[in-house]
Amino acid sequence: MRAAPAVLNELAGAGRVVLGLDIRDYDDDGTFLEVAWSVYDGADPFEARDAALGALAREELPGDWALITWRS
Repeated sequence: MRAAPAVLNELAGAGRVVLGLDIRDYDDDGTFLEVAWSVYDGADPFEARDAALGALAREELPGDWALITWRS
């Protein structure tokens, strides 16, 4: 999860729009719970980045992994 802000910055810098974040929590046996955490419905890469960073800063995250969905 620590790398997520850097990845979001790189995606925005490359002109990619982050559509959303899902947060995952893995159990010891490899199963996981995935929670949709944010959604962005716009076209500005930097606005999308800021929305995703804001979502990561909200309350305690329900897992240790972030799945980032993006488009060109």
